[in-house]
Amino acid sequence: MDIGGSVALVTGAASGLGRAAATRLHAAGAKLVLVDTNRDAGQELADAGVGTFVPADVTSETEAQEAVGRATALGPLRVLVNCAGVGWGARIVDKGGGPHDLALFRRILDINPARNPRRRNAGSSSTRRPSPPSRGRWARPPTRPPRRASSA
Repeated sequence: MDIGGSVALVTGAASGLGRAAATRLHAAGAKLVLVDTNRDAGQELADAGVGTFVPADVTSETEAQEAVGRATALGPLRVLVNCAGVGWGARIVDKGGGPHDLALFRRILDINPARNPRRRNAGSSSTRRPSPPSRGRWARPPTRPPRRASSA
């Protein structure tokens, strides 16, 4: 797939999988917006020419929309990579018999990609309809013929 010139937004871009994805997308010619809460590492990546750094917390709808706005200013947003994620070790039941800290658990769920609707919505709301890629044909998924009503 040729993504050269496409706009990409990568969350968690300052380290780990996000940094690796951002580096690969940059090498493939994408225009990047790098999103992370780690300002030093994110700015370091931007200073290396990988993309535009936007310090943002993905659990904030306002900050997520700001990042999407910065991306769409570069052109149609075609690639969204959700790599922001955290994890803290904690026992389900502590030594005194008390439950795991619920606020900590909710924070993990809010940040990690599988559950974060703000990032999914921010990416989908950046355009009303998907625009066709600049190269190749725009393909629609195959549709199934309507089922016939059974006559039994």
